[in-house]
Amino acid sequence: MLPFLYADVPGIPSVPKIEDITKESCVLSWRAPESDGGTPIIGYYVERTTAGTSRWLRMTKEPVSDLKYNAADLIEDTQYEFRIVAVNKAGESEPSPKSVSVLAKDPWGECPLNILIYRVITRLYLFCDYKGQSSANWCIIVYR
Repeated sequence: MLPFLYADVPGIPSVPKIEDITKESCVLSWRAPESDGGTPIIGYYVERTTAGTSRWLRMTKEPVSDLKYNAADLIEDTQYEFRIVAVNKAGESEPSPKSVSVLAKDPWGECPLNILIYRVITRLYLFCDYKGQSSANWCIIVYR
């Protein structure tokens, strides 16, 4: 008689960590669940929602095998939240807790400083102020 092997769905993956956020994409990473349910994990589905809504959309048609995913096709100036679902032969896990809310926006932008550089004989003067502020916010840096 063959032994009966019982397989269950995987445990819940960790909360996704979000890095390298731009106006069009971000990189998600997560940890595998503590339990694989008795059968190897096939991969992970990545889901997203816009902040403030409860409708989750699957970003991946097939499970991804890595613990990292480049979430592309984001819309600039939109708040997103992400979650992960683990998959094995027995089925899908419950979704991970949702990530922190992130804004799809480039991390760089217009420099907030006006910079003027003057060279007077042997000294270099750097004048800077915050754009739109009063002249009381000027600073002077002297390089000899």
